[in-house]
Amino acid sequence: MSRDYSPPVFEAERFHCPLSSCGAFAQMSWLRLNNEIYTAECASCNAKSIWRKTIRQNGLGFVNHGALLYPVATQAPHQHPDLPEHIQSDFEEARLICAQSPRAAAALLRLCVQKLCNHLLEKEGDINTQIGELVKKGLPVKVQKALDSVRVIGNESVHPGTMDLNDTPELALGLFRLVNLIVQNCVTDPNEADEIFDSLPANKLKGIENRDKAPK
Repeated sequence: MSRDYSPPVFEAERFHCPLSSCGAFAQMSWLRLNNEIYTAECASCNAKSIWRKTIRQNGLGFVNHGALLYPVATQAPHQHPDLPEHIQSDFEEARLICAQSPRAAAALLRLCVQKLCNHLLEKEGDINTQIGELVKKGLPVKVQKALDSVRVIGNESVHPGTMDLNDTPELALGLFRLVNLIVQNCVTDPNEADEIFDSLPANKLKGIENRDKAPK
């Protein structure tokens, strides 16, 4: 998103929709259901988030405050829109449990990377070997570093005495951004290049094909 992330705030007019299927920066329509429970309907997706109103005291007196009840509040970034469909549920599960268990979220993100490698190479295999294959195919260094970071941290997080991400939850949050970076570079950018190339006139495409077939 071009706009900086705007987290959900009780009774705010606009913020990024907390629903993982949306995430748009949109107008919110608030409705009071009873003394405590409110809903905020997103103008982009028409879905509702559910809030509980509370009263808090500060130095200036009593102020309204609201806690997001649904969907589960999380600081983890939303998935990249081009994340393959069969990986989306793993990414979303990682988002939902990140606040409670960064270690478990990291393990799930490693699974996302494993499935991404399978998707990119169109075959299953050892994740470390697959990253090596992608490097040989010209994978950019920054993407290789992202893949290996998620692979290693996700793996080490489930082994006792190695990395305890529950002590460094900000590191787990960084892994979500790395997965999205991988999708942008390995899925979105190639698709955009293909779409533009395929839109070239047929005679130009034929000329390029003949050029590349010419003896060298």
